[in-house]
Amino acid sequence: MSSMFSSALKSIQQTNINANYSITPNATSQAGPWRIHDAKRKSTGKIYSVFIFDKKSLDSHGNSLGRSSAAAFKKVSEEVIERLKKEASSLARLRHPSVLELVEPVEETRGGGLQFVTEPVTASLASLLQDKDDQERAGGVGGRSSRYVTEEADGTRRRRELEIDELEIQKGLLQISKALEFLHENAGLVHGNITPDAILINAKEFQETEFFDNILVSTIRFIESFPAKTPNEKQSFLRGLNKVLPSFPKSVMEKKLLPALLEETKDKALLSLILGNVFKIIDLLPSGRRAFTDKVRPVLKEIFVTNNKNTEEKDAARDAGLMVVLDNISTIANNTPGKEFKDDMLPVVAAAIAAPTHSVVDAGLRSLPVVLPVLDFSTIKNELFPIIAHVFSKTTSLAIKVRGLQAFVVLCGGSPATADSSGLDGLPEHKKTSSSTALDKYTMQEKIVPLIKVIKTKEPAVMVEALNVLRVVGDYADCEFIAMDILPILWSMSLGPLLNLKQFQSFMDLIKSLSRKVEDEQTKKLQELAGVTNGSAAAGPSDDFMSFGGITGTQFDAATGATEDDFEQLVKGKSTQRPTVRIPAATATASLIDLRKLVHGLGKPVGIHLFLDNAACKKQHNLAPGSTDPYVRQRSEQLNVLPVDEPTKTWSWVHEPLHIFVLSASTAREWELDSRHLRL
Repeated sequence: MSSMFSSALKSIQQTNINANYSITPNATSQAGPWRIHDAKRKSTGKIYSVFIFDKKSLDSHGNSLGRSSAAAFKKVSEEVIERLKKEASSLARLRHPSVLELVEPVEETRGGGLQFVTEPVTASLASLLQDKDDQERAGGVGGRSSRYVTEEADGTRRRRELEIDELEIQKGLLQISKALEFLHENAGLVHGNITPDAILINAKEFQETEFFDNILVSTIRFIESFPAKTPNEKQSFLRGLNKVLPSFPKSVMEKKLLPALLEETKDKALLSLILGNVFKIIDLLPSGRRAFTDKVRPVLKEIFVTNNKNTEEKDAARDAGLMVVLDNISTIANNTPGKEFKDDMLPVVAAAIAAPTHSVVDAGLRSLPVVLPVLDFSTIKNELFPIIAHVFSKTTSLAIKVRGLQAFVVLCGGSPATADSSGLDGLPEHKKTSSSTALDKYTMQEKIVPLIKVIKTKEPAVMVEALNVLRVVGDYADCEFIAMDILPILWSMSLGPLLNLKQFQSFMDLIKSLSRKVEDEQTKKLQELAGVTNGSAAAGPSDDFMSFGGITGTQFDAATGATEDDFEQLVKGKSTQRPTVRIPAATATASLIDLRKLVHGLGKPVGIHLFLDNAACKKQHNLAPGSTDPYVRQRSEQLNVLPVDEPTKTWSWVHEPLHIFVLSASTAREWELDSRHLRL
């Protein structure tokens, strides 16, 4: 029985506003005698403001008065409450953009106070001015955070920084003037109390300008009435908007212009013009990253991915919008982290590359130098590269074929700066490679090169771009792959009937370069293999590879390396003077190669002194002073090579039957070796 009574009493005491709205316990602002609270309608979740007048604020002033004075004060209090109720109720019949909108009528609270519900209000001007004064006293705007906190639709709360600058003041005065004009001319009322407490800032805030009727105010007015404008007026407005955007305060662009423009993206005919202005705003905003993440990126994904599942059909408006997005891909990449770019923006780029319109495909492929650094290796290899490869293999457009090859250059680590050159001048442009590649060696060899191998066209533009791709791949490919796969492709393309002389020479330069690489690598491999075996077993092959040699102990075998000098040394017990051969530095490399052949041909270890003057050594032999000959260094373990003399740079092997002096180029005339000079 008691619970039923308490429930009935609670229902009587609870007002309509309290029953239907969730009201925050703490006021967010003050407007004269009214405390302003944030509220949310329970049925819809929409945000509103509740104005509450507490009668106790009057009673506190009359508690210290005498009996007669208290009676008079009570009468005055009742008059004040009645007047507040009347003024608040008058809002119900006043409908104007610059007059506070009443949502729920005035009702009395249990304690004799008043309350009513209005559109969302951020603060009164009086509270805002007081907050700014407090910030300045605390050491500037950065010295104290704003005390205004707004609640979002999802229930989260964030601090709201409010600004008052000359632009806001001017537009605010304009709105106040319009409200007074409405009261005087239409409602037949006189306000009589224009104070900061009576001026409220709603959730849309002031719309800003520098003067009452300048171009910025006109722009704001136009965009407010944008839906009512004709298509031609809308297009003209959007074409001219980017010229005046830098004149707007940053807060106006972010809070007023950007949301209004994004709201109009549903009109496909205006999509490209709208997006051009949107990206202009993002570039101008200091907080562009936040604005792009919160407002722009979801819209782009919805337009180009969610609402466009069928990309096979041409859509001129959509393609025009894609072109604007790709033209601003740097802005997108700078304002989007890697994971978010992969999830939201990569599908947009992929849609452009796979689009049926060639100009869009071209723009999508040209965006790769910006896109690749944002993505991880797995995404590039498994998601992006297959799309590019498919477009390249299926297209019949020569321009897309060329652009696809340039994309391969970038994917293989080539420089974006040179990937755009068509190479039609035939000059052998040696492309610089980037510090890292987007694809691995396996993908280059097994995926990209086969695509180039099946190219059928003989157009020089395609051939030269294929040359550029193979040049970059050749920097990473195995020598065996170069010899067996890349060089045959290059030779086949080099004989194309449409190539001019310079283009042919470009192919020859690369063929020679890659052939030299194969030769050097194979030579090095064989040298290393020979170094593993015993030096005495490294004798050169016989002229007759079928000859098995003589019977041991019955005849002299030339392979033993025995000479008259060896016999003389044996019987006389002393060594003979060995001839000295002088070799100029200009031919030092060739001399070492010939010497190596000679050493192997002797059939036994031969000691050598090698004298290099430092200047010639550094310039002609590609050896810095103080270094050792690569061949000697590789075989030092078997031949006991020891660096000894400085600065002539002498290396000594265990035996010394021959001395070679590498001299300056002035002694080149002495470089005429024959069998007489090389008596051993």
